Amino acid sequence: MMTATICQLLQVILYATVAASSLSDTQIPLANGLSTDIITGVYGEDPEIKILSDDGRINWKLSVNDILEGHPNLVPWLRDCWSNGSAVTEMKQISDGTKIAALIGEAAVVINYMPENSEEDKKVVYGVCVNIPNLSNCHTLEALPSDTLAIATSGQRQSDGIWLYDAGRGLVPDGSPEPFQKGGCHPTIHGMVWDDEKGILWAAGTDKAADGSECRAYGLLNGYQWSKEHHYLDKDSVNSYRMPTTAQCFTEWPSDDPNSKYWDGPHDVAPVPNERKLLVSTELDIHEFDFDSERFTAGEAVEATYLKGFVPLGNRTGTNKFGQPEYLPRSDLKSVSLAEDDRVVYNQAIWATTFSSRLINVLENGNNRGIDVDGSIYKARWLDSTPGWRRAEWSL
Repeated sequence: MMTATICQLLQVILYATVAASSLSDTQIPLANGLSTDIITGVYGEDPEIKILSDDGRINWKLSVNDILEGHPNLVPWLRDCWSNGSAVTEMKQISDGTKIAALIGEAAVVINYMPENSEEDKKVVYGVCVNIPNLSNCHTLEALPSDTLAIATSGQRQSDGIWLYDAGRGLVPDGSPEPFQKGGCHPTIHGMVWDDEKGILWAAGTDKAADGSECRAYGLLNGYQWSKEHHYLDKDSVNSYRMPTTAQCFTEWPSDDPNSKYWDGPHDVAPVPNERKLLVSTELDIHEFDFDSERFTAGEAVEATYLKGFVPLGNRTGTNKFGQPEYLPRSDLKSVSLAEDDRVVYNQAIWATTFSSRLINVLENGNNRGIDVDGSIYKARWLDSTPGWRRAEWSL
């Protein structure tokens, strides 16, 4: 939603270190035999993707400099656009698990994840420069069938939406590839999930500009049907579900801060294992969407069902526009990820400070463990696919 200043990032480091320390006082070890990897992205001058075990040990990592130094023959245009940028706004395992798709630095990339094969591991197999006006704010991507990479532009205009790229072409030598399809009318998309059972790409954004520049904006979950015949998203076949309520972020941010004008837009969307349900985290709360009833549920009921042991990061109380104190414990959940055994990974931004934190939280059996990742992160999730939500198959 916003970009942190250097001062804000320093505040993040100080605050989250204290938060991790206080949270560790009540940590309870994980049950024996349970070990699932977590993927996250760490911001900085040399942004990197990390894969951690759920006790915080680093099992695999890759930074932009690692790639630039380890791949001297990388196509020049990708090398140039990758030389700048500090963000990692998305990272996820795709296809059969041998690849990672990420928005890192100023590029969207697909990278081999083959720890047992040192020759192929960490090789860049596809890339798109995102340091152009339409893509400079992109926050999420997803793998679709037929080696298609979907990138959400995540901007505030009605022309913003989802762009599709043919990753099957590989790294072309003559410049960053152009999309073969551009979709609009869906601003500020921050999370996408492929629904293989229905052949639909679900995208969580807003119906209008979320930054307060237009009229009231609501969270919007759209489902775009994939055309097997034509290999694109059918613009005339869209399942659309608007969140029933909205509000601006007055409680968290001072009235003279532009962030206070933002409407309650989504940050992430996560499948519920083996169920036809999605969790959608937003600026102010967390929501469940049930496909059978076609209804959203929000707040304490969702926390009680999915987030047992949830501990808000810091004091999340402010004064709303009516001058009354308001407690928003589940605000700014930037990502949520559910495992089949009911364990949860989430991260929450620091209140009224920045978009990020240093802390990955793991919930198990009602206990909350904090993992300090030694840097600012925006999202974290389980590496493995969600049971019941099969990934799109790629041949790349």
